[in-house]
Amino acid sequence: MSKNRLDIDSERLKRLLCSLIDIYSPSGKEQEVSDFVEQYLKGYGLPVKRQPVDDTRYNLVVFPEGEEEAEVCFVGHLDTVTAHDLRTSAPQRKMAPSSVWAAPI
Repeated sequence: MSKNRLDIDSERLKRLLCSLIDIYSPSGKEQEVSDFVEQYLKGYGLPVKRQPVDDTRYNLVVFPEGEEEAEVCFVGHLDTVTAHDLRTSAPQRKMAPSSVWAAPI
């Protein structure tokens, strides 16, 4: 892969999204999904630093080696809001025609 070209493997991204969706991560309980994302990024050789938020929570900060300034910045949340009661029904996911992942209601 050249420095100026990004190859996107949509099947790999779908598998990653499914893995992330399967991790229970409501607000305040993001530890497992944070650990997953950290290991995933490290698996691609990216240097990951933890930026503490409090005693049990942290942000993940990634700068490619040798980069002193960010040309692009992605900011997001890892916590989720459940759309149903996980104690009484198993979550289901499906690929919607618009290519957006959604949980059926």
